[in-house]
Amino acid sequence: MNDKLKQIFGVDKPVIGMVHLLSLPGNFGYEGDLEKVINRALEDAAALKRGGAHGYLIENAGSIPFHIGEDIDVMEVAVMSRVACMLREKVDLPFGINVASNGVRQALAVAKAAGGLFVRATGWVNGYYSPSGFVAPCAAACMEYKKKINAENISVFADIKVKNGSHSFIQDKTLEELGKDALSALADGVILTGASTGIRPDPEELRRMKKAVKGPVIIGSGTTKDNLEELLPCGDAFIIGTYFKANGRMSEPVCEEKVRDFMKAWEALAKK
Repeated sequence: MNDKLKQIFGVDKPVIGMVHLLSLPGNFGYEGDLEKVINRALEDAAALKRGGAHGYLIENAGSIPFHIGEDIDVMEVAVMSRVACMLREKVDLPFGINVASNGVRQALAVAKAAGGLFVRATGWVNGYYSPSGFVAPCAAACMEYKKKINAENISVFADIKVKNGSHSFIQDKTLEELGKDALSALADGVILTGASTGIRPDPEELRRMKKAVKGPVIIGSGTTKDNLEELLPCGDAFIIGTYFKANGRMSEPVCEEKVRDFMKAWEALAKK
């Protein structure tokens, strides 16, 4: 059993659902109704809890097109902090923060303010090209900031070759080297995804990563009830977003029935 994940979620191989926020104030797609944003987030988190998920990850998924790193507006951070605080009061599950794209310092601030226990870093080391431009590695600055705000209890889970990104300029490094880079830069675990949203990572790559790194390996996309039996031995945790939506679209609410159906399959396999 992985100690870091056990400390956060209390179970082995936890299932982490996504709370995809609608467009926020300052975003291009914001509709002018902050209560709608808050209510959707509350409904999604509550549906995840009722369905049996072990935790959730709050993400500014509606902030398209994304800014990168320090260009992310302070309003986004303020609203995410408000939402996270409200969710913590209403939905008693461990939660984390992802501020896209790669706003890890901002995510640490939100998590610290709201009681989050982990953050996701899409560009912790090595960097990559996203549809919005180059995402620079941020590990050194964020570890310094983490100490500055006394957030040592907040774990950082770092993506390796994150979905929807171009990683061609690091092809001279093996997958194992990339994973070790992340842990050497003090990440608490690594996340592997498929090439795009809803696509699972290669099981062979997952197995290679588990052999190479000492921290947890989290499957960040593409896990479904149909492939769970194959993927369960390959990962230490599962982040599930679009699969928990009624029609697999990120903009839709979480479907409690789909969460419950998946968790029944997880429970059956976890007992084996």
